[in-house]
Amino acid sequence: MNILKDEGTFRVKELKKLGLDFRNVFPSLESFTLNIPSPKNQPPFYREGIIFTNRSSKDESLIAFLQIVKWNPKKIIVIDDGRLNLEHIQEALKANHLNGLLFLYIDGKLAAKKPDPDL
Repeated sequence: MNILKDEGTFRVKELKKLGLDFRNVFPSLESFTLNIPSPKNQPPFYREGIIFTNRSSKDESLIAFLQIVKWNPKKIIVIDDGRLNLEHIQEALKANHLNGLLFLYIDGKLAAKKPDPDL
């Protein structure tokens, strides 16, 4: 049994229950693993429109994903429950000349992190 695949399956199902289905973001893109440093040999992976970071650096995972798929989006939407994660992601987006809309997830509520006007 592949623990990573099971975690992805669980998360995808839970998001679908909430009405969130990201499969059409990259409909022809198959699941794949991102080749970046990761704790406990559990690398981040992409599946059904979602990047599962598995405790790897979220900003590095996002940038690695964009490089692999050779995509330079106009805007990236990120939802996370860690303010520090969002700050690192915002720095990575800015360093790569990308625009993002970042949301901090707090106790079941979304709070928009004010986007950097320079992005």
